[in-house]
Amino acid sequence: KIIIEKTFNDYLTFNKLDKENYEKFFPTSQLFTEYGIKISVGSSSKLDTLKVGIVNSKTILNHSISSMKDKPVLNYERFDEINHILNQSLKRQKADLIIFPEISVPYQWLPHLTVFSKKNNVAIICGLEHLATGKKAPKEVLNYVATILPFKYKNYSNALVDLRLKKDYSPDEIKEIEGRKNFKVPVAKMKSEKLRLYKWNSTSFSVFNCFELADIR
Repeated sequence: KIIIEKTFNDYLTFNKLDKENYEKFFPTSQLFTEYGIKISVGSSSKLDTLKVGIVNSKTILNHSISSMKDKPVLNYERFDEINHILNQSLKRQKADLIIFPEISVPYQWLPHLTVFSKKNNVAIICGLEHLATGKKAPKEVLNYVATILPFKYKNYSNALVDLRLKKDYSPDEIKEIEGRKNFKVPVAKMKSEKLRLYKWNSTSFSVFNCFELADIR
């Protein structure tokens, strides 16, 4: 019992947690319209300011095409660049929310971004490179946007990871996918996908993925 208590106290110390003043919270979600889901994450306390860091980086289409073909580009240079962006967003910009461009992050690095989010209590929105799913051709090509929202529950730092499929692929995107052998656009999945309304630490926002802004609804 003494060892368990000491381990728990060490955990609180290492993670800079206060055992006496710790708000319990767990993510909740609910369908609030025919088209959308409301997801609530974080404490009820309001932020005085919300500093948003928008990543200005070059997105290389061939990287996403490689991911679509199950051959993602996962070299050290790319990983180092993403780490540099994350660290600079905290140290220099002191961002509360970091936004990456569409199809800019390999799916394989999503766990790394999640750990960074919950460790530093910073939200991250990023477009994942195209993924192809299915055992038989033509495979459906998925374009996901990931929203990572950190929160604390009891004495644990955690993060909600929500993946939403892009509802409106651009004409060029469709041409690029269906112009290649053995790939297709996931029309049925796109129609059934729900938009999101996030409430994170009493700040409400939604996420639109590029061509979705052209949808008047």
